[in-house]
Amino acid sequence: MSIPLRLLALEDNEDDYLLLLRELRRGGYDATSVRVQTAADMKSALADATWDIIIADYSMPQFNALDGLKIKNESGKDIPYIIVSGDIGEDIAVNAMKAGAHDYIMKSSLKRLIPAIERELREAEVRMQRIQAEKGLEKAERYFRSMINNLQEDIVVIDRDYRITDINNTTLATTGYSREEVVGRFCFEVNHGYSVPCDNYGIDCLLDEVFITGESRKCRHVHKKKNGKTVDVDILLSPLQNEEGDITHVIESARDISEQIKIEEELRESEEKYRLIAENATDIIFVMDMDLNCVYISPAVQKIRGYTIEEVKKQPMEEVMPPESLEKSLKIFEKVRTGAQSEPDDSTKNQVMELQLYHKEGHCVWIETKTSLLLDQDGNPFRIIGTSRDITERKTLEKQLMQAAKMEAVGRLAGGIAHDFNNALTTILGLSELMLMNLDPNHPSHEQLKEIRASGYRCANLTRQLLAFARKQTLELTVFNLNDVIENIRKMLGRIIGEDIELVHYLEPDLGNIKADIGQMEQIIINLAINARDAMPNGGKLTIETKNSYIDEAYATNHVSISPGNYILLTISDNGEGMDDDVRSKVFEPFFTTKKDEKGTGLGLATTYGIVKQNHGYIWIYSEKGVGTSLKIYLPIWDEEQDAFAKKKTETSEKLTGSESILLVEDDESTRKTVNQILSEAGYQVKEVANSKKAVEFYGQNNDKINLIITDVIMPGMNGRELAERLMKVTPELRILYMSGYTDDAIVHHGVLEDGMQFIQKPFTPRLLLRKVRKALDL
Repeated sequence: MSIPLRLLALEDNEDDYLLLLRELRRGGYDATSVRVQTAADMKSALADATWDIIIADYSMPQFNALDGLKIKNESGKDIPYIIVSGDIGEDIAVNAMKAGAHDYIMKSSLKRLIPAIERELREAEVRMQRIQAEKGLEKAERYFRSMINNLQEDIVVIDRDYRITDINNTTLATTGYSREEVVGRFCFEVNHGYSVPCDNYGIDCLLDEVFITGESRKCRHVHKKKNGKTVDVDILLSPLQNEEGDITHVIESARDISEQIKIEEELRESEEKYRLIAENATDIIFVMDMDLNCVYISPAVQKIRGYTIEEVKKQPMEEVMPPESLEKSLKIFEKVRTGAQSEPDDSTKNQVMELQLYHKEGHCVWIETKTSLLLDQDGNPFRIIGTSRDITERKTLEKQLMQAAKMEAVGRLAGGIAHDFNNALTTILGLSELMLMNLDPNHPSHEQLKEIRASGYRCANLTRQLLAFARKQTLELTVFNLNDVIENIRKMLGRIIGEDIELVHYLEPDLGNIKADIGQMEQIIINLAINARDAMPNGGKLTIETKNSYIDEAYATNHVSISPGNYILLTISDNGEGMDDDVRSKVFEPFFTTKKDEKGTGLGLATTYGIVKQNHGYIWIYSEKGVGTSLKIYLPIWDEEQDAFAKKKTETSEKLTGSESILLVEDDESTRKTVNQILSEAGYQVKEVANSKKAVEFYGQNNDKINLIITDVIMPGMNGRELAERLMKVTPELRILYMSGYTDDAIVHHGVLEDGMQFIQKPFTPRLLLRKVRKALDL
């Protein structure tokens, strides 16, 4: 099969041209040829067609082979050029080869033509392939250089000697160097300003590892710009191999991470700040996933609950809180979780609840928990975050405040009841006493009247206790030492509690003084001793202790209504049956009692509470079932010297009669008539009226005849104090005796009678009334 061959022949002899074509056919070539004889024809032929080979006769009349060679070279085309001649010298042949001819053949030796053509065609093909490869390589190089130069990362090529062999435009722009200032210099010199490799400066350089292992390495360094400024960079070192697979260079790709490091540092500082806040916060901070598993909990949990963080994370919910709190919390968490899966709103994002949690020591603590949803970067809920604050103290204070408010309300009710009750008792006691005085002891009704009188006294005692609880008693204040009171009733206490109970005293020798009603203090101690005795049916120990005490701000903050300052502390303790929380919360309420078979009225502790409060003191009860009870009473220290402490004197010879004129003002009819009868039978001249208005009218007409005004304090319209002030404008020296079953601020301040005033507390006996009347008249 013939080989196609595109031939451009430079030949002026037709026979030689035909001979050449025959030789080519004989050599297996099917030549497509054009014969030219002039330079112009050759230029035209080169421009119009593509040729595989040019065969030129050396000498022609107007044109020769060297001229044709020059034209071929000027065209820039790589075409094999063979000169064929009949006779040519050696010098000409050498010059032709130097000018670019590929071979020289004599016409007499055309047998060399075919091998020469084959050789030159092969070499031309090789040259073409090489040129195309070089062009492809150049194109690829331009492409990759353009790509590298347009990368935002700094690219540097480093050889095995640490010298920079290439660099992209980005690096030049970021460092401020020109290409001439960088290429050929050591990388450590350009990047770090060092005179020797980085290893000598203690910096871990990974170039050698890449050259040795052929594997990429990453590191982080600080590079220096031409102006001296430094930047933090992330570096990727990648191996670059030659055709033989040897690693000749390393490509260093560097990215400026100064801003990233700044952000990371700010993030670390922020995380550290919030970590410190979380770890030092007094509130518990917790994070749960949407399945209510604990992801994080702050150290405050150990202080509040006693458990370590590890212990808390392992606890199932039912071991964290009581059943009622568990049910409540699960409902809230479920609301948050299900709401989050649909359309989160404010009602599901933020929830506040009060719960009880188990403490490691066995008791419960109250917490206030606030929960919110935490959203991911796509706005989807993925965490429940919350805080829990210990509100045990607040709950205790709220309970104390509610109890105090309840006691205050009950006190007001009790005082109101006592007012009306005392009016009735005044009539009962007064009339029963008068009847007994005038009735023969052998009369059949005598014993019945005595029983009526005894019942009246029992009722009067109940009303006194109610008034003590309501803090509506009128006090006779004395400055004294509480130790003296205790010593004075020591023997009485021994008889009250019995022989099977040991009575122990711890009385501070230098105890401060208090200002109070001595009788009330005795009543407190006796009431508490009786309660202690009843709590120790099988015997035990009753301890009475006094000491000076200072209440500081911290203690006052945790106890309702108490103020910081100096106090006398009276503590009465027993080791009896004790009481539970429910009973302890009710002990100061009137008529509440745990005593069976109607052995108690339920007014002992209520009376104690009222007396302490009326004396500006504070009372706290501490009790545990099966352990005992301790009551602590704080009474303000009084700086004045104590009055002479003595038992109340009983007057043995009293004048209980008289003939003076008395104006009696009382709105309660039965009380008014009873008092009138008592006074009249004692010889006094009595005029009774039902209200202050009538009293003013009568006194205006008879002021010179009236020696004493006896008036109830609390009456509709003008009260007793207002009446007295109005009448004393007419007669400044007028004698006044106030009476009431319920005191208010008309004649007392905080239950203390104003100086110079005469007062009698309802209910009263005829003897006590006559004694008070006589005292008022004889002043």
